[in-house]
Amino acid sequence: MPYTPPIRMPYLHVSPVGLPEEVGFNPHAPFAGCKICGEVYQSDLDRKIDQTPHENIQALVQRRNWTFAHARTHADHEHRSLELSGRFCTPEAAYKLATFGVVSLPTLDDDETPHAQRLAPKLPTDSPQS
Repeated sequence: MPYTPPIRMPYLHVSPVGLPEEVGFNPHAPFAGCKICGEVYQSDLDRKIDQTPHENIQALVQRRNWTFAHARTHADHEHRSLELSGRFCTPEAAYKLATFGVVSLPTLDDDETPHAQRLAPKLPTDSPQS
């Protein structure tokens, strides 16, 4: 049977209000996040305001490397389960990602993700990896 890519569920990224500087997250800069556990990665280069083109590419490579390395921390069945669920992310990830401004648009058959997003704290409980 040929592989059918999963339908990508829509999401929004909104700038979280009132993030303290010690959180170490710039909501206007690129970052990567895990759709299974909600871990967030943003390098120092990502947060740098005046990047050179070379630094921009380096930051992209760092995010890509983190994404691939982090994906290996989850079992294959977790990746497959998320893919088959049709969700943008797991409810656990939605809870953590919402504090960084990543909000999954609800689907008709998913009550858990919007509920997790509503229960999410206003400020992140963990700083992003860097």
